Amino acid sequence: MGIAQDIPLFDVPQKVGGRFSVLSSVSLLPLALVGIDIKKLMKGARAMRDEIQKTAGKKNKALQLALAQYKMDHEKKRP
Repeated sequence: MGIAQDIPLFDVPQKVGGRFSVLSSVSLLPLALVGIDIKKLMKGARAMRDEIQKTAGKKNKALQLALAQYKMDHEKKRP
């Protein structure tokens, strides 16, 4: 491999990938550097998590999105 250098690195969690990485250090630092309010972002993420966990059935926003994506992909053939 290449020459080892003394460069600080962020730990990238192996089990966090895809769209979920937006709430990890991988994305939070660049977002903060461009002026995004990280505390506000995380507060909103926690609020949505709490809402999804307490809402059952057809009123659950995550379920609505998943069903819409499934329908578009499988019935409309539009992934």
